[in-house]
Parts: sequence; structure tokens; C-alpha cells
Amino acid sequence: MFEIIGRASSVTTRDFLGWTTQYSLVWTQFFNFDDSETRKIILFKLRRLLYEEITSGRNYKSAKYLGFCLNVMGLQPLPRYRGLEQPLRRAVIAWARRNYLSFADAYPDVAAAALVGTISFDADNKRLVKTYSKGLEKVAPTDMLDLEGRPAKSAGTTEGLAV
Repeated sequence: MFEIIGRASSVTTRDFLGWTTQYSLVWTQFFNFDDSETRKIILFKLRRLLYEEITSGRNYKSAKYLGFCLNVMGLQPLPRYRGLEQPLRRAVIAWARRNYLSFADAYPDVAAAALVGTISFDADNKRLVKTYSKGLEKVAPTDMLDLEGRPAKSAGTTEGLAV
């Protein structure tokens, strides 16, 4: 499952096709509504692998996994959603909020590799922006993640996060 997500993270088109591939064909196949105990254990391990990869290094592989997760889960935790992906969603968003600016400063090309799909980096306002399909609206809806400017001292720490 981890390797399949890694392969799907290579689909980085900025149109709906990239999101469809990553979300509809891969993500939803793993995080569906089956609540069996076995599935919970497997998904717990998958969430840990994903989070550890994202936080472990400053390299293109970590950036790809970060970009995939932000693309399929969005930039905001869902307050009432209690799905099996929610712990990972909260942890990845928190990590990106705390570390993306220092990551982009130290490794700009690698940080840019995490900007997949319709996610962009607004350097002037220090935030990530995800633009959704416009549909019938006059203006495409967006989500924003305001970033903090602290150095990434504890980027590899998973203390306190039940991913």
C-alpha cells in the first residue's frame, strides 16, 4: 500500500486527472468505510509509514509523499470527520504548518516537489493554497494553510501524535 501511494505520488498533473488518480483510484481504495479490526491495524501501520517518511528527510521522496497526502486530504482537518485517515490528516497538516517554510528556505527545489495537483505556495503571505475545481461557481474555491516561520528542529519527532 505504501509503495502504491509512492507510485501514485508521481502523478503530478495540475488538473483533475492527477487528483482523480491519487484520490479516487488509490486513496479511497485504502481508506474506505470498512471498519474491521484487521483493516484498522493495517491502516494504522500505513499511516505511521507515511508520516515517518514525510518527516524523516529532506529529499524528493519525502516531498512526494507530503504532496500526495496534502493533495488527497486537503489543507484543513475536518472537524466532524472521524474516518481512519483523520489522525494522519491532522499530523501531516500540523507538520506542514510548522516546517514547510524552513523546508522551502533550505531546500527550495525539494519543497516545490511537494506542490502537486492544485496546491501552490504563496510566499508573500506564507501559506499553502489548494484550489478546487470551479464547477458552476464564478470563482474557484480555495483552502489555505497558514505556515509558521519556526525552524524545523523536531521535524522527525512523532511525540504526542497518534498517527
